[in-house]
Amino acid sequence: MPLVELLETTDVAALVLGRLDTTSMVALGRASRGVRAAQRSAIRDSPHLLVAAASNALALTKGQLVGWFALCDAEADRLPRTRHKRRAGGHYFLYRQPAFEGVLGVHLADAVDWEARLEARRWLRVNLRHSAKKKTVEYGLVFGASDLLVVEEGAAPSAGGC
Repeated sequence: MPLVELLETTDVAALVLGRLDTTSMVALGRASRGVRAAQRSAIRDSPHLLVAAASNALALTKGQLVGWFALCDAEADRLPRTRHKRRAGGHYFLYRQPAFEGVLGVHLADAVDWEARLEARRWLRVNLRHSAKKKTVEYGLVFGASDLLVVEEGAAPSAGGC
């Protein structure tokens, strides 16, 4: 049996995911759609795998935490963290085990909530990008989509109250 087919089984995915950090889990999920589906299924069955992966990374920056758990900045700000100075000025936050454990139950009810937040975030990114491209063509502007932020009124899926 090829390795990719083995990783596409939920039981094996759960065993592997319990030992990997967040970066490795994302990289592994890019192997195939089947592997990514097995990962999602394993997380759906055991949401603690999200916390285990974050714990295996030892510490996450605010951006990594927000991306991994599909949180918004305000939710991340309410979690325990340490503040560190940057060499070039400013500061950054690091989140560790107490913050990871606080996410489940407080900000995420379960893995279904996590998946819904991921889908809402993906939907918003795609539609904002599409709206920006559409407006540049409509008005004959020479700006790229990254230069504009166009927010149209309408019903967007909830991103967890962020």
